[in-house]
Amino acid sequence: MKAYFLESKDKQTKLELREVEQPKPRENQLLVRVRAAGLNRGEFIAGHGLTPPGAAKAAGGEAAGEVAGTGERVMGRAAGAFAEYALMDRREAVPIPAGLSFEQAAAIPLTFMVVHDMLVALIIILGAGWVTRVGAPRRSRVVARSAPPPPPSSAGRRSRRRPGPPARPPRARPAPRSRRPRRQARW
Repeated sequence: MKAYFLESKDKQTKLELREVEQPKPRENQLLVRVRAAGLNRGEFIAGHGLTPPGAAKAAGGEAAGEVAGTGERVMGRAAGAFAEYALMDRREAVPIPAGLSFEQAAAIPLTFMVVHDMLVALIIILGAGWVTRVGAPRRSRVVARSAPPPPPSSAGRRSRRRPGPPARPPRARPAPRSRRPRRQARW
């Protein structure tokens, strides 16, 4: 089968088509006939010569295609997706919805998995009281907020917290300006 490989040498990246053996799936993998492959940040970084020099590696990280033997339309992560056939983990293979083409489906898996991890895993790890901000620090906006955590029960226990710094007195506000009407300029 034909497969593309990326190789970095002296701050240059070369993409070359090679003839290789068709991969053999293990029991937890699917052999997928690739119909479309997604192009991601990893390929762009390699294409700009930003990866350290090293041995050539199979290009591509996500694909959409048909399961060899059954013809089922699937999408998912697939190392070496810029090839005629690629291996996909059986647990991560997602059926392609009827309204999506192979090209559209190939652009979904890695992006959606990152978003899922950021939303679901973040909530599980941080629990109640988390806030997510998007953007630069000064121009960020809150995009999600959960309920504040319940107050700790202190019945019969002493607080182990050290007292914080003394509270600052409120800043004095300047006196309001008088609202005199402004003089009109004469022309």
